[in-house]
Amino acid sequence: MKTSALFLLAVQLATADASSAPLDTASAEVARIDTVKSKDSVKGVLARRAQCAHWAGEEPYDRARSIEIATAIRRLRCSHIDAEQARLRRRYSHKPAILRLLNAADPQ
Repeated sequence: MKTSALFLLAVQLATADASSAPLDTASAEVARIDTVKSKDSVKGVLARRAQCAHWAGEEPYDRARSIEIATAIRRLRCSHIDAEQARLRRRYSHKPAILRLLNAADPQ
């Protein structure tokens, strides 16, 4: 999935609530998941993956920008995102809609 599409999906998921029309089966399923900010939240991991992809694509045109990018990547724990997504796949292995969403978020 392209970074921009992943980012849009993360934004849609992050802003969806119970009163909004479901985007599709997968996002409707995710909308029912507890959205308390926790490291194992599906929405949280997908939003972080989108942010990590954004920062990874940024140009470090000077030292200050390079530090800003590195700080954001460290703060988002981007080096752990694949493992967290794998843990979510195991946790929600019985929920095909969530698995489709997690699979769609994988970088190609």
